[in-house]
Amino acid sequence: MIGLLLSAALWWSPPPDMPKRAYPLVLVLVSEAVRAGEPPDSIPWLAAQVDAESAWDPNARSPYAEGLAQFTAATAGDAANWCEGGSDFADWRVPGWQLRCQIAYMRWLGRYTKGAATVRDSWLMRFHAYNAGPGWTLRERVGDRYQPDIWPCRRRADACHETRTYIARIQRLRRHYGGT
Repeated sequence: MIGLLLSAALWWSPPPDMPKRAYPLVLVLVSEAVRAGEPPDSIPWLAAQVDAESAWDPNARSPYAEGLAQFTAATAGDAANWCEGGSDFADWRVPGWQLRCQIAYMRWLGRYTKGAATVRDSWLMRFHAYNAGPGWTLRERVGDRYQPDIWPCRRRADACHETRTYIARIQRLRRHYGGT
């Protein structure tokens, strides 16, 4: 495990303008990703998602969710189904729990991306499922690529716009965190 962490640390370095509060959290993210068996190229995707969700603020709150990964209470309550230690529901606002379960949830959402044309398409479909909900992803998915311009919007137009904006933001941030 230490070798994997060292390998990930050598392969990935945080951007120079990353908020100072993010540094210890990135170490937790990398550690949890390695522990979960995620490949090093997943780190920019996961870091970009946390940045998009909360700007690395463990106390971030929205009208619907809270914490680093912006889990809703309902999603956090369901965590025992897909996250080791997810049944420790009392800890769901703790940064380590949020990062561990964010990684596990993204892996679990991979079931909705079976047959994706590329690894990139798989990630983008997972982010769609994370933001819109897995059911909406199944209803709106067309083909094996993430193509927001041709996926039909079966929800309110503002909800579809929010999901598409969220995914575009993660793609921009991913480059910021070392993704290509």
